[in-house]
Amino acid sequence: MTVFRRAKASTEAPPPAVPGRGHNAPPAEDARLSAFEDLESQICDLSLMAGIASALFEALFEDVAAHRELNGGRADCYLIDGGTLEKVSFAISNTLTRAADLRASFYEAHATAR
Repeated sequence: MTVFRRAKASTEAPPPAVPGRGHNAPPAEDARLSAFEDLESQICDLSLMAGIASALFEALFEDVAAHRELNGGRADCYLIDGGTLEKVSFAISNTLTRAADLRASFYEAHATAR
């Protein structure tokens, strides 16, 4: 994040530049921080989508009307086979876990980079 400050009206010299901070950052540092910001956005989107998918998947089995569509109105079966349900459930769980791990790694790397 770049912070701009209003210049002092006095004749004092400005404070020395601090490498890696705001608008004083070298171009390579700006590019790295920009990459972090892009990655952060992608991680947030991934987490949001995985959370929505998980909530919809869980709600599917709690919603009586949706449940009827899945099992053809029969209470003893599903039109989706158990293997597919297992794969979908694993995919959702794995996505949420990977997103959480990626988010933690990102924030750890970002904190040590500062």
